[in-house]
Amino acid sequence: MLQLIIIAGFLVSIGLVLATARKRIWGDDQLLRLVWTSFAIAILSFGVYGLSEGRLGYAGWIFGVLSSVTCGLAWLLSRALFRTSVKADRWPFMVVGVLLITGLAGDVFDYFGVTNSLTGALNTVHTLLSSTVLLMALIEPLIGLPKTAKQSEKMFRITFAGGYGLILSVGYIWLRGAVEGDFALQWSREIRLICALIALFAGGAAVWYRSRNPYLSRFKGEAATDDEKRLADRIRGALSDSDRFTSADLKVADIAALLGAPEHKISRAITMHLGFANFNRLVNHYRIERACNMLSDPQFQDLPVLTIAMDSGFGSIGPFNRSFKDATGMTPSVYRRSKLPAAAATAT
Repeated sequence: MLQLIIIAGFLVSIGLVLATARKRIWGDDQLLRLVWTSFAIAILSFGVYGLSEGRLGYAGWIFGVLSSVTCGLAWLLSRALFRTSVKADRWPFMVVGVLLITGLAGDVFDYFGVTNSLTGALNTVHTLLSSTVLLMALIEPLIGLPKTAKQSEKMFRITFAGGYGLILSVGYIWLRGAVEGDFALQWSREIRLICALIALFAGGAAVWYRSRNPYLSRFKGEAATDDEKRLADRIRGALSDSDRFTSADLKVADIAALLGAPEHKISRAITMHLGFANFNRLVNHYRIERACNMLSDPQFQDLPVLTIAMDSGFGSIGPFNRSFKDATGMTPSVYRRSKLPAAAATAT
C-alpha cells in the first residue's frame, strides 16, 4: 500500500513538473527555471531508479546516473533562490559537473566489475563532494539572513532551511547511522523515496514563491554608480525606441546584446536605479502603461481587450489580466468602463 502511494505521488509530480516548467508559471528567471527543471528530473530519476528495483536494465542504469547529481542540483537550486550573482559564477556548475562525471565513471566501473585504486579514488571524491554540497544547500539560505530586512523573506529562508534540514536529517543522517535490525534500515528505500517526493514538492513551492517575491534586498547598502545610472537611461531608451517593449518575445539577453552590456549588469541597473524587481516587471510596466492609454482612449473603445493586450506586448490574455490587475487593482474591462463610462466593455 505504501509503495502504491509513493508511485502515485511520483506520477502526480511528473504532471506538476511538466506543467510548471514553463515560463508563464515561474516568470523570466531563466536560470531558476533551468536549475529547478534539472533538479526535478534528477529527483524523478531517483524515484524511478528506486521503484524499479533493478528491473529496467540499461534504462535503470541511466536513471541511476541522472539521480547521482541530486545533491549538487539541490545546492544549485538553493543558490539560485537565495543568491544574486549565480549567473556570473561558473565554478558551482563545474563542481556539479565533477559530481556527474565521477558518478558516471563509478557506475561504469561497477558494471564491468573493475575495482582498483582509481575506482576507490573516484568514489571517495564523489562521496566527499556529495556530502559537502548537501551541507552547502542548507547554509545558502542562512548566509544572507542577518542582512535581510523584510520579515517575509526571513521567514522564507528559515522555513526553507528548516525543511531542508529535516529532510537531510531523516533521509541521510538517520539512515546512514542505522544498524541491522533498525526500522530505518528495514524501510530505508521507502524512507528515501518519501523524502525525495517531499523535496520535489517543497522545492517547487520554494521556486514558485521566489518567482512572485523577488529578493529585493540583494544590493542593500550599495549605491548605484554613475555608469549604472547611465546604463539605466539607455535601457529605458532601448525599450521605448520603436515601442520595442511590445515584442512578446523580448528577453533581457536582447537588450544586453543591443546595448553591448552583460546581462547581470542590465539586471543590476534595473534593480538598483529603475526600482523594478527584474526585467520582466520593467517591461510589463511599459506594456501596462500603453494598455491603460488605449483603454482610456475613445478612439479604441470598440477594440477588444485581447487585441489591446497583444498590441501591448502580451502573448495571451491570461498574463495580461493578471499583470494589469496587479498594477491597477482592477481588470482591463473595469478600468475601461471607469475611464469611458459611455463605452460598452468588450468581452474578452
